[in-house]
Amino acid sequence: QLLGTFVVLGLDNASGRWFYDTEDTGRRKSVIASWFWCQFLVSVMLAFVLSLLASPLARLLLGSVDYAVPLRLAVWVIPLMAAGRVLGNWMRYRRLAWMNVAYSVASSLVVVAGIVLLVVVFHRGLAGLYQGQLLGWGIMTLVAVALFLPWIHPRHFSWRLLREMFAFGLPLVPAGLASWVTASSDRVLMTMFRGAAENGIYYVGVQIALGMALLTSAFQLAWGPFAFSIMDEPEAPRVYSKVFSLYCFLGCWLALGMSLFAPLLLLIFTTPEYYGASSCIPFLVFGNLAMTATYIGVLGPSIEKKSGPIAVSIFIGAGLNLALNLGLIPLWGKEGAALTTLLAYGTAAVYIFYRAQQIHPLPYRFRDALACLAVAALFIVIDRLFLPLWAGWAFALRTLMCLAYAFLAFGLKIVRPVHLRKTRDWLQGRIRRRSAGTIAPPGENGR
Repeated sequence: QLLGTFVVLGLDNASGRWFYDTEDTGRRKSVIASWFWCQFLVSVMLAFVLSLLASPLARLLLGSVDYAVPLRLAVWVIPLMAAGRVLGNWMRYRRLAWMNVAYSVASSLVVVAGIVLLVVVFHRGLAGLYQGQLLGWGIMTLVAVALFLPWIHPRHFSWRLLREMFAFGLPLVPAGLASWVTASSDRVLMTMFRGAAENGIYYVGVQIALGMALLTSAFQLAWGPFAFSIMDEPEAPRVYSKVFSLYCFLGCWLALGMSLFAPLLLLIFTTPEYYGASSCIPFLVFGNLAMTATYIGVLGPSIEKKSGPIAVSIFIGAGLNLALNLGLIPLWGKEGAALTTLLAYGTAAVYIFYRAQQIHPLPYRFRDALACLAVAALFIVIDRLFLPLWAGWAFALRTLMCLAYAFLAFGLKIVRPVHLRKTRDWLQGRIRRRSAGTIAPPGENGR
């Protein structure tokens, strides 16, 4: 996973910015082709070198030369995933959402089928795990190449464009290592200082908190292409500001709900041994929210094609994460690790917004973010201090707190009565046209 992040060389971020520099299809093809061939060839060279060194690496990293074969198979998955990664971004840039979903689902199914075939049917063991991945990703690589071959034809490769994009992406290469540290150090240190049992409880909290991905992952995938596609329009700053406020409101609402109903989520998805993860979930969900907010924060530097502040914010988050984990995990265990996640991602988000406003100011309403965070935090504190865990009336009160939070949208004027009237009129018009059979197929009636 770490090497898969490294070989991208930051070109995934650079390609999104350079793709929208022009409406010329030929130049856009050069952006995609230059990224694809660079990542693919670097991946192949890296896999070849690591294959030659598989035996000493297996002995050094895994303690036995017996793992050389699985290691050798694993590294060849990296170049096979290159086409899928580039294709996924290409579909996002062109707003081909359903095509992207179909390819992603198909990739998962084919790779899982390959693993089942090699591990379950042919009993190839650990090697079969990676052989199945190679089979699955090999098939999906052929599909990806067939889908966008005109866009990655070697004749579109441009050394000049690649140098420009690489200059932007280069600072993000070591930042990828820092991101990996931020995402992984807590569980390593939890096992070291508090043992595998508490780490297991903490990890369940991490997995439950990933429910935030229902909002944040979808937003993260859609935001970059959308934001860059409108950056030259006069209304763009106002749109960016509105999206920021909406993201803060909806994100805090979802994080609040997950925090208040964490015991219920654990009851549904786990066993009693893991109910202690409830105390970690509020910190983890708001940490996840802060991490994804950085995708809004990096917009200003990205527009100006300056990646330095982005890399610095990631290093700040990684350094703070490691330092706080070393101090708080021995002291507070899983709660210390969860608090560290929130503080590290929150600090990185504050820094990138601060630097972004210096580089390319945008009219974000930061008071909306502070108000949403303050109200959500107040409700969570009330819940933790005064409400019993399993009483029915307590769950009713938690529901009322979630509903009360919704009115904050009107107080901050994120949502106004006119928006509700327009939405109602639009829905009624859709219903009337559907009843009359006059709704045109997608694409025939404009945007």
